Amino acid sequence: MANGEDNTVDVVDLRADNFQSFFDLLNDYPGRVYIQNAEFDLRFIYKYFGNCLYLKLFDTMLAEQIILASRELSGWGLDAIAKGYLDIELDKSIRNEFTLPMFAMMELSETQTKYAAMDAWVLPRIGELQEKKLKETNQWKVAELEFSVVPAVAKAELRGFLLDTVKWTEIYEKEKMTSRLRANALREISGIRTLNPNSEKQTIAAMNRLGISVPEFNGRQSTNETFICKIKHPFIRALREYRKASKRVTTYGKDFLQNVNPITGRIHTQFHQIGAETGRFSSEKPNLQNIPKARAFRECFIAAPGMKIVSADFSSQEIAVMTQASGDPELIRIFKEGLDRHSSAAADIYKVPYDEVTEEQRTAAKALNFGLAYGSSAWNIANTLNIPQTHAEKLLNDYWKVFSVLQKWQRRSGLLAWNKGYSETFWGRRRYYENLEKKRVMRMGANMEIQGSSATMSKRATVLVDTYLRDNFDSIPIINFVHDEIEIEVPEEHTREVSSRVKELMETAGAEFVQIVKQEAHVNIGDHWL
Repeated sequence: MANGEDNTVDVVDLRADNFQSFFDLLNDYPGRVYIQNAEFDLRFIYKYFGNCLYLKLFDTMLAEQIILASRELSGWGLDAIAKGYLDIELDKSIRNEFTLPMFAMMELSETQTKYAAMDAWVLPRIGELQEKKLKETNQWKVAELEFSVVPAVAKAELRGFLLDTVKWTEIYEKEKMTSRLRANALREISGIRTLNPNSEKQTIAAMNRLGISVPEFNGRQSTNETFICKIKHPFIRALREYRKASKRVTTYGKDFLQNVNPITGRIHTQFHQIGAETGRFSSEKPNLQNIPKARAFRECFIAAPGMKIVSADFSSQEIAVMTQASGDPELIRIFKEGLDRHSSAAADIYKVPYDEVTEEQRTAAKALNFGLAYGSSAWNIANTLNIPQTHAEKLLNDYWKVFSVLQKWQRRSGLLAWNKGYSETFWGRRRYYENLEKKRVMRMGANMEIQGSSATMSKRATVLVDTYLRDNFDSIPIINFVHDEIEIEVPEEHTREVSSRVKELMETAGAEFVQIVKQEAHVNIGDHWL
C-alpha cells in the first residue's frame, strides 16, 4: 500500500494470516484506493470477507482504457502505463516467481518486496495524472461510474452461474444428431455419398452438379452464409441447417462443460468491463454473451434450490436513446402512445393501419429500428431480412421519409465525428477515429452515441442495483451481464421485493439518460435464465 504524498510503501504478506487486519485497514481508509485491475484483487477480498467492503476505488487500468478510447497506443498494462506517465521501467518478469509451487513456503525476498512496493508506489502518481486527463476531456464522470461498477463485476465472477449439466448434455446430443441427419441429407440430395459438408471445395462442386449458381465474392466462388442465404433450394436449406447444428456442437458441446467449476458446479466467466469501444461488457472463458437465446440453452442456466433467477432488462433501450438524441417527433409519438415500436414503424413505412400490420412487416421494421441504431447499411438489412438489396434500399428510403428528423441527426452526428476525429456519448465517453475513411466514420459516429450511451445507462443501473443488494442483503449479487440485461440469483422469499425494487432502480437509471420519453424496464422471475 502506497501513500501518494510521500515515498512510504507498506508491503503486507497476506499469507501470514494478515487478512483481517488488512481488511480492517482498507474498510476504514477514507481516501481513494488506487488499484491496477481492481476486479482481480476484489475477488480475493470478497471470497474471504463477503461483499461488505466499501472502497473509493480508482482503477488505473480502466482509466487508461477510457483515455485511449480505441486508439492503438501503448496499451493499459501497468508496465506500459508506468513507462508512459512516469518514464519508469517496471520489470514484470519477477511476478513469475509468485506462481512457483514452493512460493507458499518461502519468505518474500528483498527483490520480490521491492517489486511489490514499486507496483504500489507508482499507482497514485499515475492515477493523479490520469484524473487530470480525464477531467480535461470531460470523461471524469464516466470514469467514476466505471470504478463504481468494479465491485459488482468481481462479485458476479466469484458467484458464477449454476449450470444443469445433464440438460446441457441432452441438448448437445440432440444437436449432434441433427448435424448427422443434415449431412446425410446433403449427400442424398447431391448424389455424392462421400460429400464432406465442411469442405468448401466439395460443397461448391455439389452445387455446380445440382445446377445451383454459386455466388462470387472478390472474384472467387463462396458458400458463405451472407451470400447463400438468399438461394431457395433444398440443398442450401439443408446446408444452412447443418452448419447451424455443427456450430452449436462445436461451441456448446462437451468442451463447454469443461468451464464448469468442479467444486461449485457453476460457470465462472471472466467479464471484461470495457469489452468494446462503446463501453459494453464482453466475457470469455466462456463467453456467456453469445449463449443462444433459444429457450433450451437458457433453461440450462438455473437457480440453486430455494432460489430464483430475477432477470431484468431495458425495453427498446437503443430506440429510446435514439429518440432522446434526435428528438424525432414520430419516435416520441410512438413512445408516448405506448405503441409497439416496431409495429407502429411498420404501419408508417407500409402505410397500413396499425392493427393490420403483418408479422413480416413488423420484422422488417424491427430490422430497420435496431439496424440503424447499430449503423447498418441497406446491404446489412438485405442480408438480415434475406431480401434483394434494391428492396432493402426502398425500405430504408421509406423509413427515412417517416423519421426524417432522425436521419438529419444521424448525418449531423456523423459529420461531427468526422470533423472532430472522435464522437461522444451522453456522459462524455469518447471513441477516436484514426486512419478511417469518411463514410465509415460517419456511420460509426452516430452509432457510438447510441450504443455508448446505452452501455453507460446499463452500467449506471448496475451500480444502483448492486448498492441496493449490498445494503439490504447479506449475499445476493448480480451474477450475469448481457448488454442491457442483468441476472440476479435471489432467495425465493425475497424475489417479489427484489424484482420490484430492481425495476424501479433500472428506470431511475434510464431517466438519467432519457427524459424526452420514459425508458421502461422489464423484470421476470423464474427457475432459470429467461
